[in-house]
Amino acid sequence: MTMFSTPLRQLVVEPDDLVTLSNIAAGTQPLESAPNHFADCGIAGVHGLDPLAAAMASTAVSPDRAVHLERIAGQFHHALWVGWERDGRAVMSSYDVGGDVVVSGTQLSMLPVLIMQWLGLRPRPAADDRVPLTVSRCEMETRAATQHDRLDERDDRNERDDLDLVLTSNLSWKAFGVWRGGVIDAELTVVDGGTSGLWSVVCDGDRGRDNEVITFVPIDAQRAAELLGDVVTGRTPTNSAPTTPG
Repeated sequence: MTMFSTPLRQLVVEPDDLVTLSNIAAGTQPLESAPNHFADCGIAGVHGLDPLAAAMASTAVSPDRAVHLERIAGQFHHALWVGWERDGRAVMSSYDVGGDVVVSGTQLSMLPVLIMQWLGLRPRPAADDRVPLTVSRCEMETRAATQHDRLDERDDRNERDDLDLVLTSNLSWKAFGVWRGGVIDAELTVVDGGTSGLWSVVCDGDRGRDNEVITFVPIDAQRAAELLGDVVTGRTPTNSAPTTPG
């Protein structure tokens, strides 16, 4: 269902219609190619596109800086796309249950708070004596396959070490960022280890191969927000070397 609200700064369209709207705004498609329902909801009229709707679509489809976030809770994956322009315009986009794209307009200055709210990232207690945990891909897979048996043998479930808590966690989130026309230049993965706190993931070696070495670095919510800010703004590469999309 196509919907556009200027007061809410919200645009709801089918994915193909979002691209069409962006193309018309960019001048690569004629206004006459706009579907009729654009006029029905105020996106397009005889004088052209609504300026706000056009700007939101352009920022969603082809922003100066694009960021993809994924929140993982067990088998459930939730994705959020963030785009912003150098003039400060920004949008946050996601799919609704019907498969339409919901685009919400905001400002670059508001993104840190809005993204932290979406991730559920907030201050929380964690032990002060945590240390980085390093494990090879092969060892991690072996440990993950047997850790439930080891944990079941313990009488006190509070005796799990930090690595067991990290490897059994069902909660994590990922983010990567790219400038328009570029390749991924910053990415971040954070695992929520429950009572053991938050851990950023640093990978070294060939990804997915036995020689890959994975280090879980203890961080707090403030540090997680700082690392995420690097991904969103493109200030510095985060956590791993740049990779090409796909």
